[in-house]
Amino acid sequence: MGPMARAWQGSIVATIVVALLLGGCTEPPAGDGPPADPESVALRISTATGGDTLAEDQRTDVESAIGEVLSEYVVEAFLGDHPRTGFVDALDGFTDGAAGLAAGDLEVLTAAGVADLAAVRATRLDSALSLYVVDGDPLGASAVVDFDFDATLADESTQRLILRGRLLLTRTRDGWAVFGYDVKSDDGTALGEDAS
Repeated sequence: MGPMARAWQGSIVATIVVALLLGGCTEPPAGDGPPADPESVALRISTATGGDTLAEDQRTDVESAIGEVLSEYVVEAFLGDHPRTGFVDALDGFTDGAAGLAAGDLEVLTAAGVADLAAVRATRLDSALSLYVVDGDPLGASAVVDFDFDATLADESTQRLILRGRLLLTRTRDGWAVFGYDVKSDDGTALGEDAS
């Protein structure tokens, strides 16, 4: 990932924070009981390149729309309720072609490969965007993702999960969607698929 990482060096034009909507989050209980587990961090999105040709409000709209796609992916792929066996909903934000390919890669793209998973907490959710803009119209984006999670297993042991690489997005008539990916997981498994 050296060349890809170098492509993202430079000044960050804008940064927004997209809060993850986590089901079942509650206030810590009052009293002398043990403290509640820390909540997951929020997704942080920055535009690394391509945003300088857009008006600030237009760039913010694009970041927010892509942030919503990434947030929904993270919740369905890693967070949400556990234990569960279904992770295919994580592909709802993918194009049909990319979802078909990604269905065979769920153990890398999601937490599906972790046995006896009891809970997952996000500890880092950073993404840098490179926007593809033609005549002031944002048509595509590459989102470099740097995601870390703490997984708690049924025996109360913990495991670190990571997802590094990039998700390729296109603007469709229904909004933004992932059409390809080039990622690797915590065990070093690397995947790269591009479909529309």
